[in-house]
Amino acid sequence: SSGINAEYGEKEAKKLQGQYQVIQVCKVARQFLDENMFIVCADELDAVKSRLLEEGDELKIKQKAGSFQLTAHKNGYHMNLKFSVTDDYPQSNVKVECKGTNFPTDLAAMFV
Repeated sequence: SSGINAEYGEKEAKKLQGQYQVIQVCKVARQFLDENMFIVCADELDAVKSRLLEEGDELKIKQKAGSFQLTAHKNGYHMNLKFSVTDDYPQSNVKVECKGTNFPTDLAAMFV
Protein backbone atom coordinates (compact mmCIF):
# COMPACT_ATOMS: atom_id res chain seq x y z
CA SER A 1 0.00 0.00 0.00
CA SER A 2 2.17 2.94 1.14
CA GLY A 3 5.27 1.23 -0.31
CA ILE A 4 3.47 0.76 -3.62
CA ASN A 5 2.43 4.43 -3.58
CA ALA A 6 5.99 5.60 -2.88
CA GLU A 7 7.27 3.35 -5.67
CA TYR A 8 4.71 4.87 -8.05
CA GLY A 9 5.83 8.40 -7.08
CA GLU A 10 9.45 7.47 -7.69
CA LYS A 11 8.56 6.08 -11.14
CA GLU A 12 6.85 9.37 -11.99
CA ALA A 13 9.90 11.32 -10.80
CA LYS A 14 12.24 9.17 -12.91
CA LYS A 15 10.15 9.91 -16.01
CA LEU A 16 10.82 13.60 -15.39
CA GLN A 17 14.52 13.28 -14.59
CA GLY A 18 16.34 16.47 -15.56
CA GLN A 19 13.10 18.48 -15.30
CA TYR A 20 11.17 20.04 -12.44
CA GLN A 21 9.59 17.12 -10.60
CA VAL A 22 8.09 18.22 -7.29
CA ILE A 23 4.90 19.80 -8.67
CA GLN A 24 4.25 16.90 -11.06
CA VAL A 25 4.78 14.24 -8.37
CA CYS A 26 2.51 16.20 -6.01
CA LYS A 27 -0.17 16.29 -8.72
CA VAL A 28 0.10 12.51 -9.12
CA ALA A 29 -0.17 12.03 -5.34
CA ARG A 30 -3.18 14.36 -5.16
CA GLN A 31 -4.91 12.50 -7.99
CA PHE A 32 -4.23 9.17 -6.25
CA LEU A 33 -5.75 10.46 -3.00
CA ASP A 34 -8.76 11.95 -4.79
CA GLU A 35 -9.47 8.64 -6.53
CA ASN A 36 -8.86 6.47 -3.44
CA MET A 37 -10.84 8.14 -0.67
CA PHE A 38 -10.78 5.02 1.49
CA ILE A 39 -7.00 4.83 1.77
CA VAL A 40 -7.32 6.42 5.24
CA CYS A 41 -9.71 3.75 6.49
CA ALA A 42 -8.77 0.74 4.37
CA ASP A 43 -8.13 -1.45 7.44
CA GLU A 44 -11.51 -0.56 8.91
CA LEU A 45 -13.28 -1.29 5.63
CA ASP A 46 -11.52 -4.66 5.43
CA ALA A 47 -12.74 -5.41 8.97
CA VAL A 48 -16.33 -4.61 7.93
CA LYS A 49 -16.00 -7.00 5.00
CA SER A 50 -14.45 -9.83 6.99
CA ARG A 51 -16.23 -9.53 10.37
CA LEU A 52 -19.61 -7.92 9.87
CA LEU A 53 -20.96 -9.08 6.53
CA GLU A 54 -23.14 -12.15 6.63
CA GLU A 55 -24.66 -14.22 3.84
CA GLY A 56 -27.13 -12.09 1.89
CA ASP A 57 -25.62 -8.75 2.99
CA GLU A 58 -24.33 -6.35 0.35
CA LEU A 59 -21.52 -3.79 0.39
CA LYS A 60 -21.24 -1.30 -2.48
CA ILE A 61 -18.14 0.89 -2.48
CA LYS A 62 -17.89 4.17 -4.37
CA GLN A 63 -14.23 5.19 -4.05
CA LYS A 64 -14.35 8.53 -5.86
CA ALA A 65 -17.45 9.64 -3.97
CA GLY A 66 -15.94 8.56 -0.65
CA SER A 67 -19.00 6.57 0.31
CA PHE A 68 -20.18 3.01 0.68
CA GLN A 69 -23.58 1.45 1.13
CA LEU A 70 -24.21 -1.49 3.40
CA THR A 71 -27.43 -3.48 3.16
CA ALA A 72 -27.81 -5.91 6.05
CA HIS A 73 -30.45 -8.64 6.29
CA LYS A 74 -31.38 -10.61 9.41
CA ASN A 75 -34.51 -12.51 10.50
CA GLY A 76 -36.74 -10.93 7.85
CA TYR A 77 -35.54 -7.39 8.58
CA HIS A 78 -33.25 -5.27 6.44
CA MET A 79 -31.49 -1.93 6.69
CA ASN A 80 -29.67 -0.02 3.96
CA LEU A 81 -27.13 2.46 5.32
CA LYS A 82 -24.96 4.93 3.43
CA PHE A 83 -21.61 5.86 5.01
CA SER A 84 -19.76 8.96 3.78
CA VAL A 85 -16.13 9.48 4.73
CA THR A 86 -15.14 13.14 4.96
CA ASP A 87 -11.87 14.60 3.65
CA ASP A 88 -10.65 15.18 7.21
CA TYR A 89 -11.48 11.71 8.56
CA PRO A 90 -10.79 10.64 11.33
CA GLN A 91 -10.91 14.16 12.82
CA SER A 92 -14.52 14.39 11.62
CA ASN A 93 -17.13 11.70 12.00
CA VAL A 94 -18.29 9.44 9.22
CA LYS A 95 -21.76 10.51 8.11
CA VAL A 96 -24.38 7.78 8.32
CA GLU A 97 -27.69 7.95 6.49
CA CYS A 98 -30.50 5.39 6.45
CA LYS A 99 -31.51 4.80 2.82
CA GLY A 100 -34.22 2.25 3.60
CA THR A 101 -35.41 -0.25 6.17
CA ASN A 102 -38.41 -2.28 7.20
CA PHE A 103 -37.84 -1.65 10.92
CA PRO A 104 -40.47 0.49 12.67
CA THR A 105 -39.67 4.20 12.21
CA ASP A 106 -38.91 4.98 15.86
CA LEU A 107 -36.60 1.97 16.16
CA ALA A 108 -34.82 2.73 12.88
CA ALA A 109 -34.14 6.30 14.08
CA MET A 110 -32.20 4.92 17.07
CA PHE A 111 -29.82 3.02 14.77
CA VAL A 112 -28.60 6.06 12.89
